[in-house]
Order: sequence, then C-alpha cells, then structure tokens
Amino acid sequence: MEKQFEAVFFDLFFTLVEPLETSRTEWQYLRISREEWEHSAEASELYIERATGQLASSHEMIEAILARLKLPTSPRLVEDVLAIRQQRMAGTLRMLEPDVIDVLLEMKKRGLKLGVISNADVIDIDGWSSSYLAELIDSTVFSCNHRMMKPEPAIYHAALSELAVSAEKSLFVGDGGDEELTGAKKVGMTTVRLSRFLDRGDLKQSSFVDCHVSSFQELLKLV
Repeated sequence: MEKQFEAVFFDLFFTLVEPLETSRTEWQYLRISREEWEHSAEASELYIERATGQLASSHEMIEAILARLKLPTSPRLVEDVLAIRQQRMAGTLRMLEPDVIDVLLEMKKRGLKLGVISNADVIDIDGWSSSYLAELIDSTVFSCNHRMMKPEPAIYHAALSELAVSAEKSLFVGDGGDEELTGAKKVGMTTVRLSRFLDRGDLKQSSFVDCHVSSFQELLKLV
C-alpha cells in the first residue's frame, strides 16, 4: 500500500470503541435478555428510523423500542431506561483504549486529518462532546444528523467534503458493519477491515477490502 494518505476516516462502534457492558443495562433493568433487547432495538425498520434521525426524540426512541417488546410502559419507565442507555453510551465514548489514543495522536503528528463516519442515533452520540475523541477527531459525520447512512455514497462524500480531501487520498477503517467497507470502496477510498473488537468474517465484502488488520497499532504501518 504505497499511497500517500491525507486523511483517515473511522467507523465509531466496534472500531474506535466497543459498546460498554455496565452492571446495569437496559435489558437487565427490564428483566429481559440482551438478545430480546437487541432484537427490538436493532430491528431493521426501527434501526433505520433511529440512524437517519427520523426518530430525533430520545424519549420517542425508547418508547418505540418498548412498544416492539410489547412491554407495559409509563413515563417513569421511559425515563429510567433512557437514563440507563444514555449513561451506558456516554461511558462507551469515554472508555478509550490506550493504544487507540496513541495511534490517533501519532496520526495527527504525521499531519493526517481524522474523521468519523458513523451510523448512530441521537442517544449514541449524546456524550460525544465529553469524550476525548472529540478533541482528537477533526470531523464527524453522524448518520442521524445528516439523515443518511452507510453504505450510501452521499455520506462518504459529505465526510470527504468536510475535510476537503479526495477519496483517493483517504483511508477508511471499520469492522465492516452495514456494508460500510463496500460503500467506502465504491466511492474510491482505500479500505481497511479492523477485527480488533469484532470479527464479522463477512465474505460478501471481501472484494471491497484492501487490507485486514487485527490491532490498532497495525494501522500506523499503512500511513
């Protein structure tokens, strides 16, 4: 990989951070399994509504998840579940592994611009400003704010525009969720699948992956 890159774009969850497992989660509070919670929260239609900002209200988002679970609800229950999720996601954004910080700092030292392109809802990113990532990352394109998702070409173009770089001079790093590597490759980015937190082993995207690494430190060899 001999390109001279000007920017590195990262996926957020399962790439820069791993969703935090706290002692008090939404599903534990509701006395259901994690699988039941995720099946409802990540249901295709609801996931798209959350990630594209169609559900812009945090309270409405929790109400929609509870409705899919067919659980009796109340304003107090919605508030409690929302508070737990906000705390868990904010904690996730604050829990940066030391090697992630080291690599991002080294990339900045080398003059690289850093961006994030993430399919995320308003609760997911509520704690962004209090995360050290907010100081390290030059530009963020969150799907809920831009009303479009990976792998749509427009979301990558929006990120490239914000940092004023070309796709050919940009590296995209992600775990491969939501066909993000396919989308990045199709707009001309060089793609890296990072399996540090989660190895999806998605063969469908293999032809769109230029490089595979299992540790964050390996990224420095590419830039």
